[in-house]
Amino acid sequence: MADHSSMMKQWQFTRSGKPRNILTITEIPIPTTCPDDELLIKISYVSLNSAIVHRLMAYRGVLDPVGAFRTRPSVPEKDFSGIVCDLRGANVKGFNTGDRVFGMGPTAFREIGRGVLCEYALIKQDSLVKVPDDISMKDAACFPVAGITAYCFLMEKAQLKKGDKVFINGGSGAVGVMVIQLARTIVGPTGLVVATCTAAKSDAIRNLGADEIIDYTAHDLPAFLREHYSSRPFDAIFDTVGSDHVLYSSSPAYLTPEGLFCAIGLVDFGSTVWAGTKRILQLLSAMMVPVYLGGVPRRYIFEPLKVSHARMVAMAKLVEDKAFKAVIDSTYKFDGVLDAYDRLVSRQVIGKVVVEVNADHD
Repeated sequence: MADHSSMMKQWQFTRSGKPRNILTITEIPIPTTCPDDELLIKISYVSLNSAIVHRLMAYRGVLDPVGAFRTRPSVPEKDFSGIVCDLRGANVKGFNTGDRVFGMGPTAFREIGRGVLCEYALIKQDSLVKVPDDISMKDAACFPVAGITAYCFLMEKAQLKKGDKVFINGGSGAVGVMVIQLARTIVGPTGLVVATCTAAKSDAIRNLGADEIIDYTAHDLPAFLREHYSSRPFDAIFDTVGSDHVLYSSSPAYLTPEGLFCAIGLVDFGSTVWAGTKRILQLLSAMMVPVYLGGVPRRYIFEPLKVSHARMVAMAKLVEDKAFKAVIDSTYKFDGVLDAYDRLVSRQVIGKVVVEVNADHD
């Protein structure tokens, strides 16, 4: 009989599909060995990511060719907070047993099978930072992916400054709520922050720092932007929802000539091979076709999130300085993960859906 003190629970999958249809919970041994640059973390909270759901549901592996042929169990999710255990690699420095930490599990969770929707996880030290003293473990789990994404695109790529005008498409999502808050902090009271969401979410998004709200369900978005913002064009556009290509192709009407169009994170590739191929061609056109060959005369960037220790530290400093706060839509117990994913895919969410794995550390 297994020694249950040496076992842990994890959620896992072996095929593509909706989370409720493919995820199962099981017990496996807690790791007893550790690579030189990793630590064993006892997970406190995990926050769910929409991009993970899209990877779980990838159309027959067309957009996920490596993960499609994986047959061994894989554990989903990346964002977490937790406590450093005794088990640490020989090269790990700066962390002690009992430290409160937050960070990201492997980005390629599906290929290597190691996500963080489990009770214990091995995490690389460069993907970890300590939780600021006045931040709860639940809040900390909400920041890693969305916080680093907001930092990278607003501060490194767009280099926003005071007085700038910013448009955020998808203001109520996990990334959107972070981008709104950080944009508000950067552009200051003389700047303009405009965001999209449904009417039901408008008050919550306005309270995060948006000056103006556009109900995307009530308007043709490019046409509305052309009509209302051509006389006061944006300095940067942040598309967090992977909208149709026309939002970018129409952007000269409402984005300054020096402005930047940022496609942040997830892009909607559709549910068929043809739709995915068409979207990929549109992305390549946006990124590579010069103006003199018919390209859109506005800068465009789309790139996957690259995690580094420097970016983790910068994100943690923003959290410590209250540049943004966690926005938690709902919290579920570890055995309620399927309900948590149902909530996430309902499109009613504002901010993050959080799973409580071990709340004893708060």
